[in-house]
Amino acid sequence: MEQGVVMFPAHIMLEGIETLPFFPGALTRMSDILNSKNGSAYDFEQAALLDPVLTACLLHSINTLSPLTTSVKEAADLFGLQRLFDAAVGTTIRRPFPLRIHGYGITAQKFWIHCIAVATIAELIAKKVGLKNVDMAFTAGLLHDIGQFVIANFLGQVMPTATWWTFDTPDKERALLGCNHCDVGYEVAVKWNLPETIRDCCRWHHEPNKATDDLDTEMLTIINAADELAYMIGFPGVGYVGEVLDKEAPARFGFSTKELYELASTVKLAIAKNAVASGMVLAKETGTIGGYSSTTY
Repeated sequence: MEQGVVMFPAHIMLEGIETLPFFPGALTRMSDILNSKNGSAYDFEQAALLDPVLTACLLHSINTLSPLTTSVKEAADLFGLQRLFDAAVGTTIRRPFPLRIHGYGITAQKFWIHCIAVATIAELIAKKVGLKNVDMAFTAGLLHDIGQFVIANFLGQVMPTATWWTFDTPDKERALLGCNHCDVGYEVAVKWNLPETIRDCCRWHHEPNKATDDLDTEMLTIINAADELAYMIGFPGVGYVGEVLDKEAPARFGFSTKELYELASTVKLAIAKNAVASGMVLAKETGTIGGYSSTTY
């Protein structure tokens, strides 16, 4: 495709945002927890957090009642499991989940597994560096690429044949569309009234060095690093050309590049388990004990 062929401003992409699908398996688990005598807000959060769209929809719904709620657990503590479950049911999308992500040339399964990997790695780094809001790191990692899914949802309607080609880089994505998934992700987060930190991570996770000093630069660096590390340890997303770890990131965390890579590698099994728990893959599809083989997605 040639640059400038189609131009779709970010706000146009958002017209179909309320119809974003998510996997119903999360609702089943939440229902089981709700009916369990031993269910807790933490268990509820774990069931919901593995589904990026459901997490975003829940936070959006809850923030209309209690602004600045930053995690599903916090929402459950505030409103109770039943009310949060009702909100989850209300956001359920009754339409088939797409097999491929339009405009990015990958399967939906691969997309979601990458999101789960970034969230898991971000949470680990946040704990290691002593970040106060570890839950925010997981949520920000889970939702960092939500703009890609919105664009794919839009292209699926206006360009249904756009299932195999890819934008190559965020810059080319913006040149082709007039915006890229970072721009759109930010607009999604604003529209859904998500916390500012999550909005900024959606917008700047590919360009943390361009973010202004008044933003949460530590969280931005964590999400940027987690994104690149997910590629490095075998959980790639759309496969942008030139995905490399920011040279300054390891030093900011107090690690060498090798140590940061080895740290991320320790959660391969956790990523695999999270992906299975989310319904993205079957347990029998896991490759090695440390994660997934390339044939699983």
